[in-house]
Amino acid sequence: METNIYLIRHGQTVWNADRRFQGQSDVALDESGVAQARLLRERMREVPVDFIVSSDLIRARQTAEILAEPHGLEVVEDPALREIHFGIWEGLPIDEIRRRDPELFETWRGSPGALRVPEAETFQEVQDRAAAAFERWAALYSGKTLVLVSHGGVISALLCRILNEPIQRMWDYKLENTSVSYVTYHSSTGYRIQFVNDNSHLVS
Repeated sequence: METNIYLIRHGQTVWNADRRFQGQSDVALDESGVAQARLLRERMREVPVDFIVSSDLIRARQTAEILAEPHGLEVVEDPALREIHFGIWEGLPIDEIRRRDPELFETWRGSPGALRVPEAETFQEVQDRAAAAFERWAALYSGKTLVLVSHGGVISALLCRILNEPIQRMWDYKLENTSVSYVTYHSSTGYRIQFVNDNSHLVS
């Protein structure tokens, strides 16, 4: 009996477009993000989804609610799927962080597992809480098809955990807005990643 799990990043926000660190700041989808979510909805329309779980941040919840429409499902929120809290970096543009904290910025780019921004979570903490939620939902809906709508940092960290790779490799998994990553689980083979960062629904 196989469990099917789709990991989906939320649609675009103004802060994504402006290249700001969002973290847990509650920024809604912009017009492009809503359009992306609608294209995602059509892509997922024929997938027999049994359950949809979302981060409780509005950009993820809006994406999940649009995706859920043809399935007639209520979206369940799970705060454990929130993006990393970026502490003093929240809301700042990438270029400003590069100028203000050049050493930390290079750590973020090249060694995210070692990153410790003041007043922020670490990516290891994010991975631990998200992986616990992932495993809990996968067990609860064993043999079903489950959609988890979350954030780029969270999904990248989860993919490292599933593949038993060090969290330092999380940026190997670049995730676009509304991209779909697909994981299966079978008791005889464990977790397998079928594909990552598929955003073909956005290509005209």
